Amino acid sequence: MIEQYSAAELIDAPVDRVWTLLADFGNKDVVKGFCRAVRVAGSGQGAIRTFELFEDAGGGAVSERIEQFDSERYYFSYRVFDSGPLPFVDYVGSIRLSLAGPARCVIIYHAEFMPLGDFPPALGLQMTQQNFKFLVARLRELSSK
Repeated sequence: MIEQYSAAELIDAPVDRVWTLLADFGNKDVVKGFCRAVRVAGSGQGAIRTFELFEDAGGGAVSERIEQFDSERYYFSYRVFDSGPLPFVDYVGSIRLSLAGPARCVIIYHAEFMPLGDFPPALGLQMTQQNFKFLVARLRELSSK
């Protein structure tokens, strides 16, 4: 069964400032505290991003491919093709920024995945929600500088 997660959060920073952070797939400041390291091959659509996970997150690595990338629409989507130690497969996510006036924006996130084996769907949903909350917190902090 496919599980879905969607969320939206307001960020008190101009959309272009937030997009600059978000669209830099290898930005170590954005992922600081999320993983040990991030590597990127390529740019924009077709780029591959690999996260080296902390041991408490299962260790190993997770790799995703950017499937769509549109700077004019502040949008990208990705598909995880190597789920490493994660308890789900066929993970697809998308992020879009929307204007909320000249000095604010909204980050909109959608994801879907299939739980792996006997892992409970709630575990994948909890991890996805935590990852989104982490990303929003980092974007808020970095865009306020």
